[in-house]
Amino acid sequence: PYISCVHKCKQEVDFHDNNITELPPQISRCSSLRYLNLAENLIEHIPTDMGLLENLEEMNIAFNHITVLPPDLGGCMNLRKLDVRGNDITSVPETIFLDTALDRIFTHDCPVHAVLKQQPAYNVFQERKMKRIKARGWPPEINPNRLKGWGDN
Repeated sequence: PYISCVHKCKQEVDFHDNNITELPPQISRCSSLRYLNLAENLIEHIPTDMGLLENLEEMNIAFNHITVLPPDLGGCMNLRKLDVRGNDITSVPETIFLDTALDRIFTHDCPVHAVLKQQPAYNVFQERKMKRIKARGWPPEINPNRLKGWGDN
């Protein structure tokens, strides 16, 4: 049933909680795909041709049986948000940090969570994340005149 959805090449595809064990090869040809939710399935690997999805912005592969992220995902140059929680992933390929627009990654309940900050190129991701946060006005600029104590004139 999900394959017919892929043939239409929608911008958003939600296959979560469908007992999917592998992705149909057609999905990598959906050049307009921007959001892909594959969470809570039985997927063991992500095909390398997923890196052809240049317009993909968000990918949720949480709570599957994935152990490796292919370096080819670096081809998803517009990828901003990646959720890998609950998988057995131990590292994130450098290409994902360097070649994508990634500024949010969710790794809880995943072995990579404990060592994420030691990953090669993590600092590039961290800088991009801080730019996004600052662009949204956080942390707020502190006005020193507002910090005077009670009763100060």
